[in-house]
Amino acid sequence: MLSAFVFILIDHAQAQINAGTGMAGFSFNYSTGKSKTNNGTVTSKSSNTGIYPSYGYFVKQNLIVGGGLAFYNTKYENGNSTNDFTLQKRNGYGLNIFARQYKNLGSSGFYLFLQGAAGADLFKGENKWQGSSSNVYTNRKEKGVNIQLSLSPGISYAVTPMFHIETGLNNLVYAMYSNAKADYINDPSSSIKSNNFNIGANIGANTEWSIGARLLFGGKK
Repeated sequence: MLSAFVFILIDHAQAQINAGTGMAGFSFNYSTGKSKTNNGTVTSKSSNTGIYPSYGYFVKQNLIVGGGLAFYNTKYENGNSTNDFTLQKRNGYGLNIFARQYKNLGSSGFYLFLQGAAGADLFKGENKWQGSSSNVYTNRKEKGVNIQLSLSPGISYAVTPMFHIETGLNNLVYAMYSNAKADYINDPSSSIKSNNFNIGANIGANTEWSIGARLLFGGKK
């Protein structure tokens, strides 16, 4: 037992991740929020969930390139005592390629990393809303594609030389192009097409923390 512990400490002292090492794993993010009036009435609720499996290969020491999948779900509800309400839901899936640079923090087993990624995803969703003053109810289906560039920093810890856990800021800085089409359920002849481009940062209330785990194997000695 003692010899195994000493072996892990020695490997932490080596700390670099060698070229030729493979890495497989996933990251996960979940966020939720509510807003309330002074009397405690909930006026809006939101949630965001994502799962991101990936595989990569260290092309040089501490630098990995690879690809992954993305699956996500978002939901937003807003309403008040006068029966005005809005419901927005979206599900998506996609592919991405990434490069991640690690920087070991001495012999502690901790690494800082910065990941740049480019990806595309297909999505579909539903928007419902009703205004009490006009008593108009609208239901709209949408589908489209997003293309995105992003930077995501984080920190990783080597529980063992072959198993890392991590946390980070998902898509902290991003640029996104979106192309979508929306069809009104109560008026099939009507539809809206849109093209949007935006650059932003997920900070403050929009910050998305992710957690993940990685398995390492192979590598040059």
